[in-house]
Amino acid sequence: MSEFALEWRSVSFAVPHGFWMRPKTIIRGLDLAVEPGSAVGLVGPNGAGKTTTLKLGAGLIGPGSGQVLINGQPAMKSQSRRRLGLLTETQYVYPHLRLKEWLTMAAALSGWKRPELRHRVDDVLQRMELTGQADQVMRTLSKGQTQRAGIAQALVHEPDILLLDEPMSGLDPFWRFKVQQMLMQYKASGGTLFFSSHILSDVERISDQVA
Repeated sequence: MSEFALEWRSVSFAVPHGFWMRPKTIIRGLDLAVEPGSAVGLVGPNGAGKTTTLKLGAGLIGPGSGQVLINGQPAMKSQSRRRLGLLTETQYVYPHLRLKEWLTMAAALSGWKRPELRHRVDDVLQRMELTGQADQVMRTLSKGQTQRAGIAQALVHEPDILLLDEPMSGLDPFWRFKVQQMLMQYKASGGTLFFSSHILSDVERISDQVA
């Protein structure tokens, strides 16, 4: 078992850019490690590479060079990602699915079986106060409801590690406070949290360290 829950070792990443599709470097030589049970906040200006760093950490994309590890194993291995929860800044939802159907699919993909699966979905809907929207088609949810649904999706399979990209985006002050409390409780229970935010007060309140 690795001493780090998440690790970026000398990671660089580039994307094709412009008419000639020349490589444009997004991240160069990133070294970063997150200890188990800690909360690390990632800050920086727009375009600094925060979202790319999170996607690399979740194994959604692979580095051009270097290594990205989850519990000491390559992040792009499906087994490495099984105990990880991810919230992207832009929600990738199925607009014609009902909320409960979407969460059930997410829980099933993470390995949960009935009846535990049904219990997990009902529990996370209740925690995010979305029980009343369970049968609502996802494209009809408000921005704040969609954000809470995304957090529910990240939590539904009880992950050991959470990667969250701007988790407070679109939330009103009441739900910002509630999500802050949830994340601090998650960390207190032994979970590992790595998140990006433009809201420095949230980073100060939740994080043990800031990158």
